Amino acid sequence: MQILNQDIKDGSFKKAYLLFGEEAFLKMSYKNRLKDAVTAGDTMNFNHYEGKGMDINEIIGIADTMPFFAERRLVLIEDSGWFKGGAGGEEMSAYMEHIPDTTCLVFVETEVDKRSKLFKAVKKYGYAAEFGRQDASQLGRWAAGILSKNGKKITGRTMEFFLSKTGDDMENISSELEKLISYTLGRDVITEEDVEAICTTQVSNKIFDMITAIANRQTRKAMDLYEDLLTLKEPPMRILFLIARQFNQILQVKELMGQGIGDKNIITMLLIFLTAGTFVGVVGRSSAESVAYLMLSLIPARFSVAVLFVVACFVSTSMGTSVGTITLIVPIAAAVSETSGFSLALCVASVIGGAMFGDNLSFISDTTIAACNGQGCAMKDKFRENFGIALPAAIASLALILVVSFHQDPGAAIIKPYNLVQLIPYLLVLAGGIAGIQVFVVLLVGIVSGAIIMLGSGQTTPWEMLTNMGSGTSGMFETSMVAILVAAMCALIRENGGFDVLLNVIHRIFRGKRGGQFGVGLLVTLLDIATANNTVAIVMANPIAKEISEDYGISARKTASLLDTFSCISQGILPYGAQMLVALSAVHELGYELSAFEVMPLLFYPGMLFISSLICIFLLPERGNRAKAKK
Repeated sequence: MQILNQDIKDGSFKKAYLLFGEEAFLKMSYKNRLKDAVTAGDTMNFNHYEGKGMDINEIIGIADTMPFFAERRLVLIEDSGWFKGGAGGEEMSAYMEHIPDTTCLVFVETEVDKRSKLFKAVKKYGYAAEFGRQDASQLGRWAAGILSKNGKKITGRTMEFFLSKTGDDMENISSELEKLISYTLGRDVITEEDVEAICTTQVSNKIFDMITAIANRQTRKAMDLYEDLLTLKEPPMRILFLIARQFNQILQVKELMGQGIGDKNIITMLLIFLTAGTFVGVVGRSSAESVAYLMLSLIPARFSVAVLFVVACFVSTSMGTSVGTITLIVPIAAAVSETSGFSLALCVASVIGGAMFGDNLSFISDTTIAACNGQGCAMKDKFRENFGIALPAAIASLALILVVSFHQDPGAAIIKPYNLVQLIPYLLVLAGGIAGIQVFVVLLVGIVSGAIIMLGSGQTTPWEMLTNMGSGTSGMFETSMVAILVAAMCALIRENGGFDVLLNVIHRIFRGKRGGQFGVGLLVTLLDIATANNTVAIVMANPIAKEISEDYGISARKTASLLDTFSCISQGILPYGAQMLVALSAVHELGYELSAFEVMPLLFYPGMLFISSLICIFLLPERGNRAKAKK
């Protein structure tokens, strides 16, 4: 409301204002303030229209009319229904661009569709102010301010008691405050006894308590509250209506949450999560260890830390899980450190960096799945977009690791047994993903080939394999449940305008296509810092990022790439992130002492990935522009 107050104070009015929301008192207050400020009591240049079925041509004609001996003409339009698809909305949205500088349109609505053309047009050419229900702290400060102006004092406890009786309707609160001020003439302190004596208990509050009692099967309490309502002379049919309305609101919330959970992208994501977990359970730990020990057996000890990074990159890309990769390779990293004399922090940091590389690129990574499904792009397109950012970062990180490694004297080489046949499932999954084969088909091939190899080589029994498949699938349950809860929350947040607030902030801060791209990255970074889970951060950011991409003309693959990349950057360095905690726990179980703050300065890959991302966003031309330049 700051912009609205400033416009009224300065007298520099926009062409259009939209006042909407549930709080009627604030809407009426600002409507009257705007009217007084624009017209200064001049009724000749003021026109008022109310209700559905208004003549849009007449209103446009009035708006085009020059004011008579005044700077501006005010046209007030209330409850038009135009912002909910009503007749005339399309014409008014087209007219917004052509409003004369001498005309100010003020719309007052209870409900609006923020996706409507008219709403977006008002935001573009004017200002939209939402007046929602105020929380207890805001109402308390407002009420205390009114009392203070009248020379009255009230304690915080008494204010809470007062609001518990009046409810959150500001008009009702204002009325009750007038009664309190009159009742306490001659005294400057308002007590709970004063509130009890003069203030009327809001019926809706007892309705809420009655519904809670009904839901909890507290029959006696519900009947007592019903009798209280009758004592307040509330008609039984009205009580029934209020109960029905409250249960209807609860039903609407459930339906909204169901719509969020039932989204096809969420369902697809959950199925892929579970299938990927089955694959990891089938191939088991020994297969990934074969990948690691093969590479380590072929290189000199001096390069062992660099190879740890490369191995972690490969295994994480194949497995699709950074946490799983860290769990697998950190023990190897500890062995490398013990044998070669390299810093344990450097070895662990190299594994974490490589794990985040694969988490960012892998076709079966939950972050890739979440980003691609949320933005509606093919995984291969996102991979190509990501690869151009991640590969330079990985090469730069590898160079830094080699520079640090060459300053230390290595010890003996690490050689442990491995099975080449067990590499096949990983290689098939990686090749199928790069080739752009449907992810379910890729995972099915990996599961079948892994089952054949593991059973044929005698590495496991059928019963053990079924057990491992169940364990792998159950390992994805937590991620799946979080995705379901986030989808439900996002549906509620979207319906109540929460995403629009974030979009407005990003629009105010970031300008242009490149600014929008950085805004997407910053959004998912902040969410990841808050949740310490990059998959959750992506799922939460998806709907907002999609709207940002549409507003700024950013491709779906680019948006998906930015979401995955920036979430991996922040997740890779968080001292309280799962990756860091798992790595430190594995080290401690092996008898070593290591802290997150020893590892963080050596996390080269997340830092290089951030630099590479900024270069890609702000310095390199867009892919389409590069093609034009070549021509």
